[in-house]
Amino acid sequence: MKKSSPLVYIYTLSAMLFWGLSYVWVKIAYEYYQPLTVVFLRLALSTVFLWIIARFMAPGESIKKGDKRYFLLLAFFEPFCYFLAESFGLKYVSAAVGSIIIATIPVFTPLAAYFMLREKVGWGTLAGLAVSFVGVGLIVFNQGFGIEVSAKGVVLMFLAVFSGVFYGLLLKKVSHKYSALTVVKYQNIIGLALFLPLFLFFDWGHFIGVTPDFRVISVLALLAVFPSSLAFVFITIGVRNIGISRVNLFTNFIPVSTAVFSFFLLGERFNALKLVGMAVVIAGLLLSELTSRHNETGEMIPRYDG
Repeated sequence: MKKSSPLVYIYTLSAMLFWGLSYVWVKIAYEYYQPLTVVFLRLALSTVFLWIIARFMAPGESIKKGDKRYFLLLAFFEPFCYFLAESFGLKYVSAAVGSIIIATIPVFTPLAAYFMLREKVGWGTLAGLAVSFVGVGLIVFNQGFGIEVSAKGVVLMFLAVFSGVFYGLLLKKVSHKYSALTVVKYQNIIGLALFLPLFLFFDWGHFIGVTPDFRVISVLALLAVFPSSLAFVFITIGVRNIGISRVNLFTNFIPVSTAVFSFFLLGERFNALKLVGMAVVIAGLLLSELTSRHNETGEMIPRYDG
């Protein structure tokens, strides 16, 4: 396998940083709007942004007839099912429990990729997943383990996890055929159409009663451009070049980046256990990357030129 460009890893890490920062922006947006409204508005703004960018960088690229079903399923799992389950799941469980459940996505993805796609998974990747998962646990449970857990919330959060897993598997089928901009643009358009009826039925009355100010408008714009647009574009590039399993390993950087951004933007304090957890996450990533370079054959993601 040819050595992956460092730029691919920069793209992948940047996506995780954007998603980590999105938790801070979403918290601000929730001061004004309901969860469905926030998701719908960020998708709407993201679709406009991607359409403008695609006009210059991927003009005229359309979905082939045989691939339309994959795009429908792609958008159904994420953003629709994932954001729906995550948004309502967090109403029933604490942020700590929600974070640790979402962090299991890279644990389930290699197993699903092996059984469904026969994608090779090396022991280094599995070891890195295990180590980094322990680090995530140290971060999110730094306040203690006395947490009440709602069964309904846990079920909803795991629905988000499985939606993320199937999204990653479907992304592999289209990432080598279309540009990243095209994939994310159509994914968001379809997702927007799926969310529209729910937004109109449940949140419209609340939405029209809110007078937006510069603060919420700027936060929605940031959510649309970075986590809802560029992050998905970068992840598509990552899946195409280094594979689903190794891309999902970087998911454990999300709670790390959230902790950092919360410290600087929300005044959240660090403690020793959280710092140790961040170091363990990074160690897990390095372990997986170093061992995979020596032990894996490179057949994880087939490359196509046409």
